[in-house]
Amino acid sequence: MSRNESAPLHGLRVLEVGTHRAGAFAGALLADLGADVVKVETGGSDGGSAARVAFDRGKRSVVAGRGSGDLAQRLLGWADVVVEEDASWRGGSPPARLDEVVHCSVSAFGDAPADARPAPDPDAEDLLVQALSGNMDLTGFAGGPPCEAGIPVADLGAGIFAAIGVLAGVVARGPRRVEVAKTDVSVALLSYMAVGYFADGEVPTRVGTGHSTIFPYNSFEAADGEVVVAPFTSQFWRNFATAAGRDDLATAEEYRSFGRRLRAKDELLAEFSPILRRRTVDEWVAVFAAADVPAGPVLSLDSAVSLEHTLARGMVPEVTGPDGAATRTVGSPFHVRHPGGATFRPDPGPVPRPGADTEDVVAALGEPGPPHPRTGTREGAALAGIRVLDLTRMFAGPCATEVLADLGADVVKVEEPRIGDPTRRNLPLWGEESAYFMSLNRGKRSVTLDLKSGAGREVLLALIDESDVLVENFRPGVMERLGLGPDALAQRRPGLVYCSLSGFGATGPLREKISFDLVNQAMAGMIELTGDPDDRPVRIGVPIGDMAGGLYLSLAVLAGLRGRERTGHGCWVDLALHDVLIALLSDVAQRRFNGDEDVTRTGSRDRDRAPRGRYRARDGWLVLSAVRDEQWRAAAAVLGIADDDRFADGHRRKANESELDALIGDRLAGGDVAAWVRDLTAAGVPAAPVHSLAAALDSPLVRGRGLAYDSVHPAVGPVRNLASPLIVDGRRAGTGGASPVLGADTDAVLTGLGYGEADLVRLAEDGVIRRAGSTTWS
Repeated sequence: MSRNESAPLHGLRVLEVGTHRAGAFAGALLADLGADVVKVETGGSDGGSAARVAFDRGKRSVVAGRGSGDLAQRLLGWADVVVEEDASWRGGSPPARLDEVVHCSVSAFGDAPADARPAPDPDAEDLLVQALSGNMDLTGFAGGPPCEAGIPVADLGAGIFAAIGVLAGVVARGPRRVEVAKTDVSVALLSYMAVGYFADGEVPTRVGTGHSTIFPYNSFEAADGEVVVAPFTSQFWRNFATAAGRDDLATAEEYRSFGRRLRAKDELLAEFSPILRRRTVDEWVAVFAAADVPAGPVLSLDSAVSLEHTLARGMVPEVTGPDGAATRTVGSPFHVRHPGGATFRPDPGPVPRPGADTEDVVAALGEPGPPHPRTGTREGAALAGIRVLDLTRMFAGPCATEVLADLGADVVKVEEPRIGDPTRRNLPLWGEESAYFMSLNRGKRSVTLDLKSGAGREVLLALIDESDVLVENFRPGVMERLGLGPDALAQRRPGLVYCSLSGFGATGPLREKISFDLVNQAMAGMIELTGDPDDRPVRIGVPIGDMAGGLYLSLAVLAGLRGRERTGHGCWVDLALHDVLIALLSDVAQRRFNGDEDVTRTGSRDRDRAPRGRYRARDGWLVLSAVRDEQWRAAAAVLGIADDDRFADGHRRKANESELDALIGDRLAGGDVAAWVRDLTAAGVPAAPVHSLAAALDSPLVRGRGLAYDSVHPAVGPVRNLASPLIVDGRRAGTGGASPVLGADTDAVLTGLGYGEADLVRLAEDGVIRRAGSTTWS
């Protein structure tokens, strides 16, 4: 609980009840931003576990038995927000009070049919959801087995979306009903890959550390380790080839475009792989930095959390554990500065023992508190009436503003007049438009402006005067050089919530380093944590770095809007992709801080228990988790495995895991995936097929959730896109609108600012704007 009044969520009261990892992570995010989070527990939890330290710091803990209706009702009377993951705490029908707060429920599969769900087990949900959603099939090397991500992406992603939904309801002044399903979140992580599949029917699969539509964008073996390079644009490609000593390839016609380089992937690998082995990782990182090529080392978890930049950004603070002893933990990535210079950095509060605050919380329930901010509820979409000025491009920034557009904000995307957002040219194409761009820019308006011209900046300032939020992801210092830095705009527009996102943030020794998802995954230890222990490390198959950065950025915007409502002024938020990914190491890093020596990649095994992981059947892959004794007995009966002292309990199963996995693999190889999953599920063993992206999108579990929707693009015609994983007040967010044609709304937006036709003609002739004309599909 933060007593810092500069915290954006100061005074917000959150009741966290019946939660597992996803709900607890949502509560942790809200606590980091200053909310008073009271966690209701039933007792018996491990007070010193890595998960408790990672997810329960800064909260207060109350112990209450299941079905404690009176206490629950009294706590509901105190709360502005309720976050729940297991509804059994209610002891019956939902309390009427839930309809008077922002109520967020997190589940694994939402209201999917019972026969489409695996056997229930909260501890296995992340594994099952990664398999069922297509995420796991995208992680690993071509021709090799699928791998689970090195962090629990389904649980953590659901926690972030839950926090976003909560704050959207708070900004709308509640009450709101928010539903988040881990399956929906994991499908949303498919992002541009799903929309690319809708566009051309090509099913992406595992590409190691590579990219399904861009090359080179992968890890290379250097003389002493692994180095990643991410030449995401044609200019970066030319820089990369020249820096590697092959300027002949940099300008070769056969490698001029994205498509040509991708088709020549194998021959380019054959050219560059031997070259990269000639120098050390550090030498290549220096060479590429001098050539302005996004690149970085593949760091271990220990190296990532001890990196000078990580420490300089305050991402490894100390926290007081439940036993009163200090321990390290991963920090929160939010850096907030208010007009006048006051700053806020989340300072992780102590980790409570289960029930440590019961007496104090219950005693205070009868005391008067600050009034609940529940008057003047915004009608319609949660962010209706909020204007967001979007100066972002590529992936992470547009992902953030798309979340805000999904929730009803008017997002005006400002683009460079000649080519717009560079991802408008990314493969695959849907007609003449990029499916990649479509996946990240639905429901926005497009305005073209040359911000390097005085006239363009004048128009932008007029837009700022009518905006609530400005979001940008230029390199640090660019906005200041344009005269548009946070300090200058705070004087002009004191209520503006100004959010900046960059690879490594506005401070620290790496502040100037350019970065994309691959580089950030590598330098935060994510790649080293993912894959099989006997193979090279591998990139998480979905763009977790960029997407998580975008989600945190949207969360920062919402927190800033809530803080503005309380204080009357805006703020500047400095957010770094590197910090976000360090934060997502969460309980994995906490194991290391707690003294665990063996925190490395495991393929898809559990670090403590067995059997759990992916196995090959006759016609494909499946996952199962039978780590509890009763689950193992049931699984052994289905598989026809006789009693064996080596596998009699969890400790012995883990000690003999290789023999156990070999035995399970032999049994499963004789049958089909569907039959094994059916029989294991019927026996109460969590199991699921490892779906491809296409199979996931077509599965009963996903198809009935309304995650894919159809719309009409003005230049292409009928298209299909993915909607938001958020359901607010019973309606799926983000199911309306297509992405805009470049400059489609320039005339309308500038006319609304008072510019006449003669002004628009002059600005177009001077190259300040680009007018879209009358592009309409018919």
